[in-house]
Amino acid sequence: MDMTKFPEYPVAFTDLQEQGKFVQSTLTADLFDPEKLNFAPMTSMTVLSGVSGAILVPNVETAPNYKDETTAPFKKEMMCGITEIDGEKYRTIQVPYFVEGIDPKKWPVITGVIYEDSGFKGTWSIGSDYFTNRMNVVPWNISDLTLATKFTNPATGENFTEAEVKRIIGEMRQGNFANTNGLVLKFDIARNSGGWYE
Repeated sequence: MDMTKFPEYPVAFTDLQEQGKFVQSTLTADLFDPEKLNFAPMTSMTVLSGVSGAILVPNVETAPNYKDETTAPFKKEMMCGITEIDGEKYRTIQVPYFVEGIDPKKWPVITGVIYEDSGFKGTWSIGSDYFTNRMNVVPWNISDLTLATKFTNPATGENFTEAEVKRIIGEMRQGNFANTNGLVLKFDIARNSGGWYE
């Protein structure tokens, strides 16, 4: 999917989780092939190329990770919308993850947001091209968790606490995404010293 050409749906910040619920409602059993899924170990890394903070990506020593889409336990782009956070424009994506033994319509969906000017040379078209065509992982930014705490944890009915988010991120580092549903996290378009996260 070319995110530069995909319809840009305006999404109110308060409706980001609703967008995730809509995507979750569309998930089907044939979205992932359990016989082919490859779960690379997860580890946090420092982002280079001028992007600050730590991001969560599969171990780059296993690269290329998920080159074959049928082996990826997630779908990188399900929707591309636009929202505003503190008066700034952000792009949004919805990323569903396969969890064995769970009904497809209950697979967890993480909402990703990225500042519109992110991407090299400050242009979204370049950044989205890198993300869509050069990267086959979703690099979740785990440096600032305040965004996640503004939303409800579907498992408790209360807003995510920072402690809960840290625990879930710890699980994500082990490749376990079972408790990620409803998370709203920033993601990055970045590369490590050895090349793109691909």
